[in-house]
Amino acid sequence: MPRPKPPMPLKFRNMRMSDVEWLMFQELGGADWLRKFVKTKAKFPAQHYMFKLKEEDDKQSRQLPS
Repeated sequence: MPRPKPPMPLKFRNMRMSDVEWLMFQELGGADWLRKFVKTKAKFPAQHYMFKLKEEDDKQSRQLPS
Protein backbone atom coordinates (compact mmCIF):
# COMPACT_ATOMS: atom_id res chain seq x y z
CA MET A 1 0.00 0.00 0.00
CA PRO A 2 1.56 3.33 -1.01
CA ARG A 3 2.12 6.01 1.59
CA PRO A 4 -0.09 9.10 1.47
CA LYS A 5 1.52 12.19 -0.04
CA PRO A 6 2.85 14.53 2.69
CA PRO A 7 1.26 17.99 2.93
CA MET A 8 4.64 19.62 2.17
CA PRO A 9 7.67 18.30 0.26
CA LEU A 10 10.05 16.43 2.55
CA LYS A 11 13.78 17.10 2.43
CA PHE A 12 16.45 14.64 3.48
CA ARG A 13 18.17 15.65 6.73
CA ASN A 14 21.17 14.00 8.34
CA MET A 15 21.29 13.26 12.04
CA ARG A 16 24.46 12.21 13.83
CA MET A 17 23.68 9.58 16.44
CA SER A 18 25.36 6.58 17.94
CA ASP A 19 23.78 3.19 17.35
CA VAL A 20 22.39 3.22 20.89
CA GLU A 21 20.88 6.68 20.41
CA TRP A 22 19.40 5.57 17.08
CA LEU A 23 17.73 2.56 18.72
CA MET A 24 16.31 4.83 21.45
CA PHE A 25 15.03 7.25 18.80
CA GLN A 26 13.36 4.43 16.87
CA GLU A 27 11.80 3.06 20.06
CA LEU A 28 10.30 6.50 20.79
CA GLY A 29 8.62 6.50 17.39
CA GLY A 30 11.26 7.72 14.96
CA ALA A 31 10.43 10.48 12.51
CA ASP A 32 6.70 10.48 13.32
CA TRP A 33 7.43 11.01 17.00
CA LEU A 34 9.94 13.77 16.20
CA ARG A 35 7.45 15.60 13.94
CA LYS A 36 4.77 15.54 16.67
CA PHE A 37 7.26 16.61 19.34
CA VAL A 38 8.55 19.55 17.29
CA LYS A 39 5.02 20.72 16.50
CA THR A 40 4.01 20.66 20.17
CA LYS A 41 7.19 22.39 21.41
CA ALA A 42 7.45 25.09 18.71
CA LYS A 43 7.55 28.66 20.04
CA PHE A 44 5.10 29.95 17.43
CA PRO A 45 2.10 28.47 15.57
CA ALA A 46 2.75 26.69 12.27
CA GLN A 47 1.39 29.68 10.29
CA HIS A 48 4.31 31.81 11.54
CA TYR A 49 6.84 29.37 10.08
CA MET A 50 4.90 29.05 6.83
CA PHE A 51 5.02 32.85 6.50
CA LYS A 52 8.81 32.82 7.11
CA LEU A 53 9.28 30.18 4.40
CA LYS A 54 7.26 32.26 1.97
CA GLU A 55 9.37 35.34 2.78
CA GLU A 56 12.59 33.39 2.15
CA ASP A 57 11.26 32.09 -1.16
CA ASP A 58 10.32 35.63 -2.19
CA LYS A 59 13.82 36.90 -1.31
CA GLN A 60 15.47 34.13 -3.30
CA SER A 61 13.27 34.72 -6.33
CA ARG A 62 14.20 38.43 -6.31
CA GLN A 63 17.93 37.62 -6.17
CA LEU A 64 17.93 35.38 -9.23
CA PRO A 65 19.88 36.95 -12.10
CA SER A 66 17.87 37.82 -15.20
